[in-house]
Parts: sequence; C-alpha cells; structure tokens
Amino acid sequence: MGRHAIRAGLHLERVNLARPRLATDTLSLLVWREITEMVEKPPPIDPTKNVLDLVGAQEKFRDALRATDEKLLKSELRRIEDLDAAETRRLDQLRAQDARYSSIMETMRNEKIDSTAKLLASQLQEIKSDIQIELRSLNQFRWESGGKSSGTNLIAYIIVQVVVSVAAVGSIIGVMYAIFKGH
Repeated sequence: MGRHAIRAGLHLERVNLARPRLATDTLSLLVWREITEMVEKPPPIDPTKNVLDLVGAQEKFRDALRATDEKLLKSELRRIEDLDAAETRRLDQLRAQDARYSSIMETMRNEKIDSTAKLLASQLQEIKSDIQIELRSLNQFRWESGGKSSGTNLIAYIIVQVVVSVAAVGSIIGVMYAIFKGH
C-alpha cells in the first residue's frame, strides 16, 4: 500500500507502511511511526458537530420565520378583506342615503312647484278679476259717454291688449306647471 507524505520537510514517495526490518535504524523507525500515525488517524470531519448544530438552529429559525411570515400574510389578507367589506358597506350606505335624499328633494321640489303654481294661479285670478272690473267700468263709461271723445277707442284697445297679455301669461304659467309637475 503506497502513500505520499510530506512531513518535516522530508519527502517520501511510495512509503511502505510495513515495519522496518531493522530496529536499529532509528530514522526509519521514527519515520515509520509518524507515517502510521498520519495514516491511522481519521481525517477531521467537516462540518463538525458545532457547525451541524448551528445549521440545525438556522433551519429552525428559518422555519419559524416562514411560519411567522405566513401568519403575517394571513393577517394582512384578513385586514384587506375587512377593509374591502367596510368599504362595500360604506358605499351601500352612501347609495341608500343618496336615494333617501333624492326622494326628499323630489318631494320638496314638487311641493315648491305646487305652491308656486297655486300662488301664480291665484295672483293671475286676482289680476284677471281686477282687469274685468276695470273693463266693466270702462265699458260703462264708454256707453255712458257715447263717443264724446275719440280717445276712448285707444283706451279700449290698450285694455284689450292688457287682458290678452295677462291671459297669455296665465297660459304660459299653466304650461310651466304642467311641465314641472310631469317631471
């Protein structure tokens, strides 16, 4: 069995590990002892027990880190789902509030249109009755005066125009009422 060995600056090639024949050869005996000690010693084991323990601890730490990371991700996902549900509830509440206020606004607008139309109708009725009273007075005066002045025709024309204008305004108000009431 041959081995290469370098020991204490001595280069030995193909060293025979059998015991030297002559015990008197001290140099051979010393070299033989050192070589057999080198060959018989088991080689150092790498990684050592300490390194293996450190690697095992590191693996446990990594496993714990992975588990913690997984818990964190799950809690973050749960938080995002909760936020999403809260946002959905908020939007639903806003839609319901919008619908409620829209109906309230519609009712208020309709009531305002009704009250305005009634007010305009009553004012128009008052104006119409006032004009009719004035027309009757004017017609009475005209009949009684019997054409004494030529300006009577002009006054009658003006009054007729005012009555026609008031009637037109009343018609416009009625149309506006019908339009707004329909919406």
